[in-house]
Amino acid sequence: MKKIALLAFVGLAICLQTTSGLVHDGRSYAIEAALPELDKPENPFILRQSWWQGQLNAGERNIIRHQLFNRNEYWFWAGCSDESAELSIHIYDSTGKLVEADSWQEGHVAAALVRPEKTDSYLIVVRMNRIASGQTPAEWAVVYGYR
Repeated sequence: MKKIALLAFVGLAICLQTTSGLVHDGRSYAIEAALPELDKPENPFILRQSWWQGQLNAGERNIIRHQLFNRNEYWFWAGCSDESAELSIHIYDSTGKLVEADSWQEGHVAAALVRPEKTDSYLIVVRMNRIASGQTPAEWAVVYGYR
């Protein structure tokens, strides 16, 4: 019995050690940027569990194709693990037309709001505008919420 308990403890310790490396600074910054919309007392946005991540050099972009539904509102928040970086995020419809209702960018975090006029596949474009630290590529992440 003691051997089984010890094996379970070692397995749990290994699992915890492995999962502790899953903290993604870009995602953490994106969620931090989302908090004002998630913590609203009335009609807050609901953070989805799915998220995207990658690495970009200055001047590069990544395009995420995602289906959005009419009658919903969506905020997309982007964060970069390099605090000296500057990134942006914008939302386009399937024809390439910019469709966001609002957006902002503050250094290594940015956000865009969209109210889709129709259910369709949309393009979320994350662009690394600048990396001042010289450490390239920089890690980014995008999270989103809806209501």
